[in-house]
Amino acid sequence: MTDLQKKAIRDWGIRKGEPIGAAVTVRGNDGKELLKRLLEAKGNRIKGRSFDKMGNVSFGILEHIDIPGIKYDPKIGILGLNVTVRLTRPGFSIATRSKHKASVGKHHKITPDEAKAYLTKEFGASVE
Repeated sequence: MTDLQKKAIRDWGIRKGEPIGAAVTVRGNDGKELLKRLLEAKGNRIKGRSFDKMGNVSFGILEHIDIPGIKYDPKIGILGLNVTVRLTRPGFSIATRSKHKASVGKHHKITPDEAKAYLTKEFGASVE
């Protein structure tokens, strides 16, 4: 999803109607492969404060050319990106479905410690 600028900000060089961002959702094996490459760009290190209470993790990459396999393209320039990983167990969708919503039990939610252990085991990331 690309957002369009609603009004011009002259000092920043942004015009009205210009695309300013995008959000992408990647799941399954493609998501794991992408996450592996994104963690390599960070040196396989994640700060402990990057985890929230629900076990989600977020981190930023300053330059997209730091990601292995990405080459510099002068037409694009240098871009940074924010990465957010949402970890859930099967059955978690009962909280977000449209009919018969239900709450998720506290033992079914992923804790920050479980998320850290998963990223360490699955991707070899170290948590600082």
